[in-house]
Amino acid sequence: MYHEVLEPKEVPAVIMPDCVVRDGSSWWSLGLTIFAPFFLCLAPGLAAEQSGMTSPAGSSCETLCAALAKEIEALKPEHPQLEAFSAVKAVSGCSISYDHKTHQAAQRGGWTAGFPEPNSDGIAFYINLYDRPEQAGQADTQPVMPPWRIGKYKVTFLLLDGDKVPTVRTPIHNRLRLLGMGTEGQPDKYGTITSKKDLEATLGREVLVWGMAADAKLGAVVQIPGQLPIYVQGLQAWPKNLAGENVLALGVLSRANLPQAQRAGPGQVVSQGIDVQPYQLSNCRYRAAH
Repeated sequence: MYHEVLEPKEVPAVIMPDCVVRDGSSWWSLGLTIFAPFFLCLAPGLAAEQSGMTSPAGSSCETLCAALAKEIEALKPEHPQLEAFSAVKAVSGCSISYDHKTHQAAQRGGWTAGFPEPNSDGIAFYINLYDRPEQAGQADTQPVMPPWRIGKYKVTFLLLDGDKVPTVRTPIHNRLRLLGMGTEGQPDKYGTITSKKDLEATLGREVLVWGMAADAKLGAVVQIPGQLPIYVQGLQAWPKNLAGENVLALGVLSRANLPQAQRAGPGQVVSQGIDVQPYQLSNCRYRAAH
């Protein structure tokens, strides 16, 4: 299950983007398999300040794709190439497809030959979840695909976007990770922010971090090994089932505006606070790591 920390009303929330399926002679010539109808999977949260989703390990591929499509739809405001995206229209069973402002590819070989080529302000992507060989189409067998999985499902994620729009590749990939996607044979830590250099380079941006869920005096933190703790804005304490466990957290990274320690003299702290402003994640969602 992953959870969302709802920010106080005075804290501006980070908004995300949207998508649609191409009509007529689309790119189903790639050999994609059509699956059964989808259904929405958002479920009530554990508490008033959180909302959750059914566990990826036990979710059907239809449920996962419906959830992911809603996540992609929320990215619309920051990604104009998603302006025509519709979570309802983009999902077909266990797959999501969308292209906008594209033209026929000029390439004659490789997976991009049968894929719509985006204009400078366009996009085309395809996501498929499958667990049996007969469900795989030509696009699912490309050598460029890492061995991604969500539980029992293999994951195909192919995307091309124009060079004049902010890429949506990483935001979608991060949301797949939050839904449980990992690289076969690798821990959840693989591919996340792990160093202070990376933290400083990504201030003000959405990041995916891995670490231990711990409770500090000033709130809940994700403790990356060897680094300053990252506070989770709006979360005072971790749920009991996550406290002390490793978590994967997605949010916008900034410096935390927390009370400074007050001193009466050298080496003497007279009030609670902190000496160094740590990092924080706002608009944070998280799940147990494996």
